[in-house]
Amino acid sequence: DQDIAMVVNALWAAGAEAISVNGQRVGPDTFIRTAGSTILVNITPVASPYSVAAIGDANAMSVALVRGATGDYLSSAQSVNGITVRTEAASGLTMPALEQLPHKYARPNDQGGAQ
Repeated sequence: DQDIAMVVNALWAAGAEAISVNGQRVGPDTFIRTAGSTILVNITPVASPYSVAAIGDANAMSVALVRGATGDYLSSAQSVNGITVRTEAASGLTMPALEQLPHKYARPNDQGGAQ
């Protein structure tokens, strides 16, 4: 799960506008966790091979996965654990809508902003 979380965080940091993991949309309330031998994204089990898709600046996101701490980590994971990382730019990428949890305490104020 930390491999996937590291990739997702690097993509956010590179300016990704939207991200999904194996078809599960990732948002601010998303958690990526291991439960036994299963990885959960939004409490939905996802199976290998893992596919992370992102909408944004393809060059910036690709660089984020090659350089810095994330690049070093993924390079090590490739050589030690046999993890394969492949990036490709695609046009017309679509993703499922983000299913956000209802906010229990937040409510709009009289001026239309959030309180």
